[in-house]
Amino acid sequence: MIQLEKQREFAAIRREVKTPEEIDDRPQFAPSKRIERLFPGYRKTLHGPMAAKRIGLDPIRAECPHFSGWLAKLEEFAGS
Repeated sequence: MIQLEKQREFAAIRREVKTPEEIDDRPQFAPSKRIERLFPGYRKTLHGPMAAKRIGLDPIRAECPHFSGWLAKLEEFAGS
């Protein structure tokens, strides 16, 4: 039951903003800090890449236009 409550809190954070990129408005409220408060065992360098792999780049890019633009520049550079 506690896990379900945490998942609801996590989803509520996302619903508060237009894109996930807007969540990172102050260092103490950075996404990793918010996740750590909900899930104390969270380790950014371990769980972040695992979550990204599970979600996939296409959905992340669709939700995060700045990140998508940055990746597009890298892809363009790599193709040169």
